[in-house]
Amino acid sequence: MIIQNQIEEALTKALTPLHLEVINESGMHNVPPGSESHFKVIAVSGSFEQQSLVFRHRMINELLSEQLAGPVHALSLHALTPTEWKNTGGVTIDSPLCRGGSKLDSKHWSESSWTSFRKCKNSKTQFPAGISAKSDWSTDGAKFNLLNN
Repeated sequence: MIIQNQIEEALTKALTPLHLEVINESGMHNVPPGSESHFKVIAVSGSFEQQSLVFRHRMINELLSEQLAGPVHALSLHALTPTEWKNTGGVTIDSPLCRGGSKLDSKHWSESSWTSFRKCKNSKTQFPAGISAKSDWSTDGAKFNLLNN
């Protein structure tokens, strides 16, 4: 619970939230037991008054930049004002369950994922160091290999 505690401390210090939940959702995904890589944050703060949702998310992302640059792979954010929280009845949307398996396994890709990959493949997008895209397209574009060099 080291990362979860870091997230809670950073947000509590900066936002003085009326309500804060940091939920480790890593167990819902294809990661080793005990992982701290996927989190859901529900933060209710007066700091969000008169701020757009994009601004709120950017604020939280900046506060958690160290964790996002390291162990945190996914962060679901629910950044609400006290009035918004009251209007929801204190309820947020449940996170979806992991679809299982490796996300590089093409059977788990939606059509929009394929469209995004095709755009990336056809652009000048640079992959992270040590990763390259090598296409192995069938006639319908339904498979590829992402190779680790």
